[in-house]
Amino acid sequence: MTYFLRIDGVSARPRTDMHMVRDVSIRLVEGGIGGLFGGSHAHKSQLLHLIVGTEPIGRGRMALGNVDLTLASPEERSAHGIACACQHPPLFADLSAENHVMLGQGGRRIDRERRAFLFERLPELEELWSLRMTSLARRARRVVDLARAIVSRPRLLLIDELSLDLGVERAVELVRTLHRDGMTLLVADRYPDLLLELCDQVWVMSHGRIVLRGHPQDVGADDRLRAACIGDLPPPL
Repeated sequence: MTYFLRIDGVSARPRTDMHMVRDVSIRLVEGGIGGLFGGSHAHKSQLLHLIVGTEPIGRGRMALGNVDLTLASPEERSAHGIACACQHPPLFADLSAENHVMLGQGGRRIDRERRAFLFERLPELEELWSLRMTSLARRARRVVDLARAIVSRPRLLLIDELSLDLGVERAVELVRTLHRDGMTLLVADRYPDLLLELCDQVWVMSHGRIVLRGHPQDVGADDRLRAACIGDLPPPL
């Protein structure tokens, strides 16, 4: 089988507290939906930052298709079609929602066709379009930041804890929609129940490591999934 995203033994650079992603391997097929589940201290977000390039890989390799991106900058990874809808979107002073979305395509103006694409998938975005990001509630910021992530129609979309702000049912609806748009998705979340049904492959993280992987039905029946999502698994030896 040819894999689209390949992460081989990836670790973050060591920190003084030693809490970090360690020795993670993931294989995701093109056009698939991968589920990355775990609790609030599983370091799912850090893994997504390692993939998108906003945090450097300390050890291991990462490739998208036939292109090795281990040492690539965030800009180079973006050029290859990787985007991330962050759990904590960065806020830049005086940027409107429209300006924030423009960051997803290098600051270029968003044409009518692309704007229609965004408003169709995120109807709530239209009334936020001219408002300042710093004036928006957290849910609204997540909507705008998701628009930034999808405006360029990325090949690989990473989504971090969307259900926390938009609710599980809305998150599931959006994952289905974006998958139909042809995007390959890796969805990190702590609420696996409804999202499991959408996934082709699932990985469960705890304390920065993959503790369980496999088919959604098999992982869904394993007690370690629930324990990891509520932070009840002990650190690995």
